[in-house]
Amino acid sequence: MSLSDVLAVWLCLLTVSQAYVEVYGCPATGYFGSNCSVPCPDVNCQYCHIKTGTCQGCKPGYKGHRCEITCERGTYGAGCKETCEHCRDVNQCSVNNGTCLTGCDAGFKGDLCKTACDRGSYGYDCKETCGHCRDRYPCSNIKGGV
Repeated sequence: MSLSDVLAVWLCLLTVSQAYVEVYGCPATGYFGSNCSVPCPDVNCQYCHIKTGTCQGCKPGYKGHRCEITCERGTYGAGCKETCEHCRDVNQCSVNNGTCLTGCDAGFKGDLCKTACDRGSYGYDCKETCGHCRDRYPCSNIKGGV
């Protein structure tokens, strides 16, 4: 094979590869079918097979073959793999996004209660202010005193 033949084949492959388009599924999640207009049969399914409607992935907060299982207490998110570590009431942690619905444990703040109180504050949702601690030790972010 000559160099010009090799270049011709390479140019042909380059042209074909640029024209090739892969279709993975519907642009809107939760639908399938030729026009992507049929809702996935499982209500908690986020992605379903474009032809059969078989669930391929659950919405956050659910798991199982048909996304029929809600995350266990203290877990949330895709496949229930995230943990609610510092919610005041772990039963009040959103299975979808981990938001602590009743606030944070003492010493933590933020929607997910994963951020410790800033220096000088403590208590539930970090709403208390530290006074003058003895021996220049910083006060505890949970109870205030050392």
